Amino acid sequence: MGQKHRREVLGALGVAAGIGLSGCSADDSGNGGTDETISDDNGDMDDTGETDTATPRCADTGIVVEGPDETTHCVAAVESDLSIEEYYRFDTETQNSSALVDGMEVTDATISFVYRNTATGDRSLVVVHDSPDGGTGGAAVMTFQGADGTEWLVKDDPEPRSSSEAYEVPGETDDDSISVVWGWSGDTSLTDGGAIGPLDESFDITVTHHQEGTARETTSSRDGVDRWLFVDGADLDDPIELAEFTDENSGDKSIRVSTTDGGDGGDTAGDEDSSGDDTGGSDGDGETTDDGSTESGDDSTPTEEGEETPTRELSGEASNDLTGLEVVDHEAAVGEESFSGTVTVRNVGDETATLVDHAIDFKLYETDESILTSIGSWGSENKEPAPGEESVMEFFDGPAVDADFSLVESYVVELTCGNFETGVYCPEE
Repeated sequence: MGQKHRREVLGALGVAAGIGLSGCSADDSGNGGTDETISDDNGDMDDTGETDTATPRCADTGIVVEGPDETTHCVAAVESDLSIEEYYRFDTETQNSSALVDGMEVTDATISFVYRNTATGDRSLVVVHDSPDGGTGGAAVMTFQGADGTEWLVKDDPEPRSSSEAYEVPGETDDDSISVVWGWSGDTSLTDGGAIGPLDESFDITVTHHQEGTARETTSSRDGVDRWLFVDGADLDDPIELAEFTDENSGDKSIRVSTTDGGDGGDTAGDEDSSGDDTGGSDGDGETTDDGSTESGDDSTPTEEGEETPTRELSGEASNDLTGLEVVDHEAAVGEESFSGTVTVRNVGDETATLVDHAIDFKLYETDESILTSIGSWGSENKEPAPGEESVMEFFDGPAVDADFSLVESYVVELTCGNFETGVYCPEE
């Protein structure tokens, strides 16, 4: 990414005095979804000062989704004891449409999710465009890369009902990618979509939502969908917004869906090393600067033998562009290939704050005060602190973050409204 000088960032934010910020944003839009508890593999230090790498990232959910902006989200599979065909319920309640058991379809939007049949353990990747309850019709072209070994378990609609649709199948292309063209009308076919699977025990699939594309000599352009959402099985009512399609120039958008577990859907019962407890804050060594921001120390943590551990603590400060949230504490550490950060925020306002509706990020800086990378992926046991409550946010570097952490010298935790300004503590226009 292009480097941006630290002072430019702080100047653009308008650093607020008196309230230090904490921050995390599941994505640049400020929409996050249900990032689950992050494990110690994120670079957190155990009681000995060593970095514990025994538990994978997002271990309690089992699935990582990287958005088009390279922000990562921990998600769980949507689950039931039905087969995916029974769960999708194509052409049952509404002709030529889905009727998902949990009713997650969204008008004029594409939703995606991983589905797990608890009776068999089989998992599939599901896409549904539009809703059987309304919509104006549309078209979508998508490519699934890394889908070798799968098949179309659900087609909405099955070929050859419509000449506007075409499904490639694994094995017919030159690589491990397959493409599909969907087209649906608002009066006769209110959804389109499908499901591929069964997915391998470990999978890594990149899905691209094309502006225009072709499958089996059928070409189409995106139409009738203005958002791409990913449904977290842990919170069906609050899907993660991955992308907005504002016009015909929105272009291709890609996400990456991959496993972090051994295929059991993220069940980590008995894993005692999870770092998602409510004691994840720092040791209280942060200091308050004259301008009201908070600052933490930069001493490395030695082992009992006097040697430095694989992680190095960073100095940093917090900047708040909002009202209603206060930073209680923050700290961060880096290893050669890892980052971990903790921010504790207190809701000092009058409303319950959904943290993922605000953009909260760690900006990591090199010695010349240029931004090296930004970290916006986090987990917490309290994502919606009520007035007076605190939330401990554990930040981690997702698989999409490609940075040399040995170059990091300092950080700034930033809290802003994000692109959509949906947070309750965003300044009114």
